[in-house]
Amino acid sequence: MHKLLIDTVIELKATKSLNLKSEFPPRIFYSNVLVKKNRMKILTFIALALIASIHFANAQGCSDAGVCTVPGLQAGSQHEPQDSVKNQFTFGVAGGRADHGISVVNAYAEYSRALFGDLGMSVRLTSAAYSGTQATTAGLSDVYLTAAYSGLESAVLTAGVKIPLSDGNLQKDGAALPMDYQMSLGTVDVIVGASFTIEDFSFALALQQPLTQNTNTFFADSGQFSEFHTTNNYVRKGDVMLRVSYPVFKSGAWRVTTGLLPIYHLGDDEFTDVNSERKTIEGSR
Repeated sequence: MHKLLIDTVIELKATKSLNLKSEFPPRIFYSNVLVKKNRMKILTFIALALIASIHFANAQGCSDAGVCTVPGLQAGSQHEPQDSVKNQFTFGVAGGRADHGISVVNAYAEYSRALFGDLGMSVRLTSAAYSGTQATTAGLSDVYLTAAYSGLESAVLTAGVKIPLSDGNLQKDGAALPMDYQMSLGTVDVIVGASFTIEDFSFALALQQPLTQNTNTFFADSGQFSEFHTTNNYVRKGDVMLRVSYPVFKSGAWRVTTGLLPIYHLGDDEFTDVNSERKTIEGSR
């Protein structure tokens, strides 16, 4: 499903050798002084946001596959030189409510290192917790291994892979749970993208494409999971992400960045029904 959200990142740089970031659910921050100095830029940005929101009416949030959280493609990451911190540790927690009234808490821990020249790398470990009326699950999700090259003027190239720590077939009472309760999509994905800046605006474009699929065996029935989609032998299509962000507040070690995040799903996902026939999941594009 195509998605659009306004995402906001709050960053606190603790020292020159250690950088701690905290990510919160989307909120809009502003400063009276900032508005007076940058009135036209902010008004233009809000207008573009409204236009995009009309086009992407089915907005829900970040890609389920996680491309919007990759270092180098995050909001505000283009404003920080790659070699400004040799070793960087990042931690984050975000919460919200998903489809079917499921409460979600996501957390991550990440280590980034400047290697040599304009090349850097990062390792991100993610986890998730889901709580709904049908089940409660929690555990590790995925590992992201990425590399970034910043040798181009005002641009950063990023490439990496997502490795699942779950097969996407977590079960309850011997039966598979729907994908909504799974820790991971269970796919190995390749991620490629580029980001660049124009004045204070940052832009990022990326593709996340599954190379493998998971082993989910969930069938929707007339019981408590009847409202979910069958995802037996689930086949997920890729995502294309475009991020536009703007630093709305900078003061000392603090920085607040907000922006638009449209995500385009490249096709309808598929499953295998009880008759071993391949079917598409309507509305999943």
